[in-house]
Amino acid sequence: MGNAATLPYDIAQQIDYNGSINWTLHEASKKVDREELKENVSLFRVSKTANLNDLALAQKTIQKLRTLKHPFVLRFIDTAEMEDSLALVTESCVPLETWLANTNAQNSKDSSETSQHNQEDDPVKLQEILWGFKCILLALNFLHTNCSILHGNLGIHSIFVTPNGDWKLGGFELAGNMSVQSDMDLFVKNGHL
Repeated sequence: MGNAATLPYDIAQQIDYNGSINWTLHEASKKVDREELKENVSLFRVSKTANLNDLALAQKTIQKLRTLKHPFVLRFIDTAEMEDSLALVTESCVPLETWLANTNAQNSKDSSETSQHNQEDDPVKLQEILWGFKCILLALNFLHTNCSILHGNLGIHSIFVTPNGDWKLGGFELAGNMSVQSDMDLFVKNGHL
């Protein structure tokens, strides 16, 4: 138990994020003595005053991310329970929605500087998006084929982009095995079946 001051992370700005539960998302970095050892991370927090369903779903997400290891599943780093909140630390990422907005803003800026630039003809953006779809499809294939897990919450809010451009699958609040009754009940309770 502790508070934000005792977390081994320096918490920076909050990132806009509209997930399926009331996570707040922050840029953060691991507290270290030497600057060159600093690791940028993302810190998701959910208030303990949130409804019990949100807390249970947050704990489920932490459990799934802790056990799933795949290049295109959001990488779990750490978790902490404070008096007022539960925190999940992952590799550095931004929500896909934020990444798309930033990419569109950059393209608009670039096209205003070069009036002849056509966004539809931009092979870099198209290739980045195709790469992202491939990343998510590979993650889903891994979940379904290797782990017998159904994600159950796939949407723009459950996809994140790392600084190197990889799209990662997160949002495991509803992930489960359809042959397990308690997992099926969770899907039904949250209106996904």
